[in-house]
Amino acid sequence: GDATGEHPAAVGMLTMLPGGDEATLAVANLPPPPAGNTYQAWLIVGGAPVSAGTFAVDAGGGGHHTIPATTGSFEGVGVSLEPSGGSDQPTPGNVILLGSLDS
Repeated sequence: GDATGEHPAAVGMLTMLPGGDEATLAVANLPPPPAGNTYQAWLIVGGAPVSAGTFAVDAGGGGHHTIPATTGSFEGVGVSLEPSGGSDQPTPGNVILLGSLDS
């Protein structure tokens, strides 16, 4: 769910495709990012965030982002608001969605 409390309607769902070669992150109700910012997806691997790339949302706050499952096993996924081009680590306080995998 929404880790900041600022976007209570924001939701995300990660779907692993059969074969496990990629995952799809679907988000809804995310506000369009401010100018000069983008959303970035993160996989939580061994308790640490690993960048899964940046993505955009449409005017309604929905988006889909394909994540290649080349990182091996991971225990969670997150979304944060980052400067355009992405960051090496999530900006503290800007993590909007964070969830663990039900395995």
